[in-house]
Amino acid sequence: MTDFAALFLHQAEASAHVQFAYDPVAGRVAYVNPACEAVLGGTRAGVNAEWPGLLARLHPDDRPYLARCWQPWQQGRLVEEIELRLQDADAPDQTFCLTPTYLPAADGGPGSWAPCATSARPSATRPIPMPSTPARTPCWKSSPTT
Repeated sequence: MTDFAALFLHQAEASAHVQFAYDPVAGRVAYVNPACEAVLGGTRAGVNAEWPGLLARLHPDDRPYLARCWQPWQQGRLVEEIELRLQDADAPDQTFCLTPTYLPAADGGPGSWAPCATSARPSATRPIPMPSTPARTPCWKSSPTT
């Protein structure tokens, strides 16, 4: 039988796109692949110390959007991916796609929802939705009771 965990880890390690998983319970990045060094100029070993600097690079228009999405995400009510832009003074904005991912607890207890991300290459032909567009307005799914 195929060991899919090993397969996907190998795929992430070989990817040219940054891939990371943030553990909201621990309040730290739990995994980042080697691409972070080439794409972001950071280090795998120092990713948590570098995290505030990375957050500071968020496009100012995307900060309220991320803040609005964070609480529903933590409650498991955010189901769609969200895109955020990172700014760099010497390069085009980089787009990151954050995907809601459920992390089961190791002890079998309740897990948590964590953002996992992949970077997208900047592109002049791929417009980034702005916060006022319908694609960026909702950050939650409807309650089953509504």
